[in-house]
Amino acid sequence: MVFGDRVAALSSFNTASVMGAQVAQVKSPKAVEIAGRNLGNTKVVTAGDVRSLDRPDGSVDASVSNLPFGRQYEVTDSIDDWLRAALDELARVTRSGGRIVLLAPKLPGLPKTLHHREKHPITLLGTRTTIWVLDRR
Repeated sequence: MVFGDRVAALSSFNTASVMGAQVAQVKSPKAVEIAGRNLGNTKVVTAGDVRSLDRPDGSVDASVSNLPFGRQYEVTDSIDDWLRAALDELARVTRSGGRIVLLAPKLPGLPKTLHHREKHPITLLGTRTTIWVLDRR
C-alpha cells in the first residue's frame, strides 16, 4: 500500500498488487488519475485517509508514505495526534513481519506493534526531514 505521491515509485516492483491512495484533503481527481497512469493503470489508486483505511487487519505486506508535515496539506488535529492515528492504522493493516517506510520530520511514540529499524535524516527541497523504517512485530 502506498500513500501520497510515492505511488509511482512502486510501479517497477514485481508484486501481485499495489494499492495507492492520495491524501483525501487534496480532493484532486486529476492527482489520482495521474498516479494511476504512472502505474500503467494496472494498480488501484484512490483518494483516502491514512487514519482510516479500507483494508482488513494484517492484509498489507508493506506501506510507503510521505506523511504531511503540516505545510502542504492542512492537518485539522494537532500534528502529533494526526501522526499517532496514522501510525496506529498503518500498524493495524500491516501484517506481522511487514515493513512501513515513512517520510516525516518526526514521529510521535510508536504503537507497541511497531519496531524502529532505521532512521535516515535527509534534506529534501531545503527542508529537513527523515526517512523512517519500521518493522511490524
